[in-house]
Amino acid sequence: MSRPAQSTLSQPTVAIAGGGPAGAVAALVLARRGLRVVVLEPAAGPRDKVGETLPPSLRPLLSHLGLEDAIARDGHRRSHGNRSFWGSDQASESPFLANPYGSGWHVDRHRLEARLEAAARRAGAEWKQLRVDRVCRRGRRWRLELSQPTAVGRRQRETLEVDFLADATGRRSRLAHHLGARRVRYDQAWPAGQPRALC
Repeated sequence: MSRPAQSTLSQPTVAIAGGGPAGAVAALVLARRGLRVVVLEPAAGPRDKVGETLPPSLRPLLSHLGLEDAIARDGHRRSHGNRSFWGSDQASESPFLANPYGSGWHVDRHRLEARLEAAARRAGAEWKQLRVDRVCRRGRRWRLELSQPTAVGRRQRETLEVDFLADATGRRSRLAHHLGARRVRYDQAWPAGQPRALC
């Protein structure tokens, strides 16, 4: 039985697992500061999600990134407030009428992520459709074992070593789980943990 093909990628300075909004913005900022960045995202595109809203408080960040006008032109609907149910059957409302930054947006997730990815790529960040299978510390660097499916149903494997590593996989916390992090619940909303793993 032949073994899957394996290669070693060129060595960027920073690897970001997850190509959603958090990963794309991190890649954009780091690339603009002159760092070599690769974003690892196994999915070909974002999954459909409901209730995607950007609050008005993000306007200063979008303006700083030079993206506010582009986001406004992308056809997202304005959001004038939030109504939510959190731990109760009574609705909680937060209107944006008096917000100093104005209204927010109900966003199309595909369109938003495409905009952020395009900006990060223009700044020099790379995108690779690869899944992180294993990650560990090797001296002062991080070593990642990656894979992607091939046309014959096998997985092509690659390795990557970087100086810095960011987990932008959202609630899945994929890298943190690989490193053995344990969820510590301080309340009902936010998990935290202490990662550690050596090669």
